[in-house]
Amino acid sequence: MSILPASDFPLTTVFSFSNLTLESTLQELTLYECQVESFERVSEVVQLLDQRPELPGILVTERGKTVGLLSRRRFLTKMSRPYALELYLKRSLQSFCSSTDTRFLLFSGGDRIVDAAQQSVKRSLDYLYDPVVVQLSEKEHRLLDVHQLLVAQSTIHELAQQVIREQSRNQMIQAEKMVSLGRVVANVAHEILNPVNFISGNLGYLKSYVENLLKLLELYEVSLPNPPSPVLKARDEIGIDFVRSDVGKILESLKVGAVRLKGIAESLRKFSRMDDGQLQKTDVHQCIDHALLILNSRTKNTVEIEKDYGDLVAIDCYPNQLSQVFMNILSNGIDALLERANQKMVSASVASYQNGEGSELSSKPWRPVITIRTWMKGDEEVAIAISDNGTGIPKKIQQHIFEEFFTTKPEGQGTGLGLAISYQIVTERHLGQLNLKSELGVGTEFEIFLPIHHSSPAYK
Repeated sequence: MSILPASDFPLTTVFSFSNLTLESTLQELTLYECQVESFERVSEVVQLLDQRPELPGILVTERGKTVGLLSRRRFLTKMSRPYALELYLKRSLQSFCSSTDTRFLLFSGGDRIVDAAQQSVKRSLDYLYDPVVVQLSEKEHRLLDVHQLLVAQSTIHELAQQVIREQSRNQMIQAEKMVSLGRVVANVAHEILNPVNFISGNLGYLKSYVENLLKLLELYEVSLPNPPSPVLKARDEIGIDFVRSDVGKILESLKVGAVRLKGIAESLRKFSRMDDGQLQKTDVHQCIDHALLILNSRTKNTVEIEKDYGDLVAIDCYPNQLSQVFMNILSNGIDALLERANQKMVSASVASYQNGEGSELSSKPWRPVITIRTWMKGDEEVAIAISDNGTGIPKKIQQHIFEEFFTTKPEGQGTGLGLAISYQIVTERHLGQLNLKSELGVGTEFEIFLPIHHSSPAYK
């Protein structure tokens, strides 16, 4: 019978990790089945380790129940001491274990490799190279070479770095696209503003000309109370009385439309313009209104906007970035409301089919609403709450809602960047807070707290 010196036991086992993922578990690794009952002689253990050099150790059992671990390194080190062979070789393993530390680190087969590796390296130096025990079932235990565990963790770490690099590259590409899109939008907004300013500037003259023409027409009617029949016929065909009452309304609506179009173009131009890196004293309500104006096409005739604005002071901020935050949150709220509206339509259709057309539904009437509240929170902060009565967010998802690339929307409809970027803008760029409150079937509310002064003591 031979026995390897403690310094020479094999460490050359090659492991393959080509199929590992970030979520891989311990049961995907090579696990060793090696149990020896405590009543067996130590010589049996020596022979077993000699015959199977790949084993990182053995599990000591009593009537099939795992009671301890003998690592190869620890066992061979002890057996290499002077007179150890003569002292222990013919004794039972139980006797040997009584003078040896056989404690072990236990994991479940479903535990992630990265979690187990982190826990394993926290052990003291005396146990750092011992194998760990993996429990596959109540009575089924296996050994895992710690070397294999750490190599697997290193492989997963490299895979994670690769994913992060790929995500960063995609994010840079997306950022470049957004910058290019911003330039395009700014140019389009500028091109829209030119004709809009022309129309708006001439509406005043047009109104004056029309009023003068109507006055002249009245003078003609006074001077010629009995006009010839062709004039009477043309007057009836034109409907001059209706024209008089309607022309003012048309001119006023044109003026309102021009002002609104000008406002939209201005908002697009400001929103697409990159911040110059300088903090500006800004009215938060103006940032919210810019975002609402841009989203008007999505909310018009579909979502009610209720505003409860408090008396806020101007704050130090990056206004375009803040407008982006409001855009992202409002856009998510609109999506949630439209999703719930679709669910209501489907439910109504099913109920109508089941109960017959024209049947009255018992459900309470629901209307999609986004509520925006603002108030002062003490003397150092302004607070903004944007809530909707949409579908709500499940509890298990809420903790991931601000993570990059996390989205619940179908592929192609969401990037998973909107709320992550919003969180970064609020917390890092503005030293504020962004909180989420949500309940399934009730709705969602985002609370934003921003310091009035960027160097506010509360945020240092």
